[in-house]
Amino acid sequence: MSEENITIEFRYPWAMMPVGNSGYWIDAVKKSIKATDPLYEKDIFVSGRHETQNLILVDNDSDNTYAIMSYENIGFEGAVVFKTIETIDSRTVLAERLQNDYESKKLV
Repeated sequence: MSEENITIEFRYPWAMMPVGNSGYWIDAVKKSIKATDPLYEKDIFVSGRHETQNLILVDNDSDNTYAIMSYENIGFEGAVVFKTIETIDSRTVLAERLQNDYESKKLV
């Protein structure tokens, strides 16, 4: 099966990011990440969020990979710091990861 035919399913503990919020999340990620982060200066889309941990799923549109990023509020003026904690190299691997998280209910 080709990569574009792989279906990505968001099931607990992951949920799709509401499209109306995507601009906010994209801007927040881009403003926060450092030059050493693999997503620095990449075209990204924030597609999902973890329901029990401060994690988001980011699509790297620059090279068609994905990343799971942690985030934390640093306590002033609503500032948030993002950090890539895992990169995912293909749609197939992403689908498997989301399925495994759903089946095991394991948290990252």
